[in-house]
Amino acid sequence: MASDESDVFLAWNPITHTCGFLFTMLAACVGSTCVIVSPALTYNQFIDVCSKYQ
Repeated sequence: MASDESDVFLAWNPITHTCGFLFTMLAACVGSTCVIVSPALTYNQFIDVCSKYQ
C-alpha cells in the first residue's frame, strides 16, 4: 500500500510506543498529515476526530 501527502494517519498510541512512533515517522517520511490523539478517547470522540480529518 503506497502512501503520499494526501493521506492522513491517526495515531492513538503514545509516541513512546512502537506503533505510535512508527505512525508518526511514516507520516513524516511521506509528507502526510499525522493526527495524534489521546489513547483515552471515548468512542464518540474517536468518531468526531475521524470525521474532522478524513
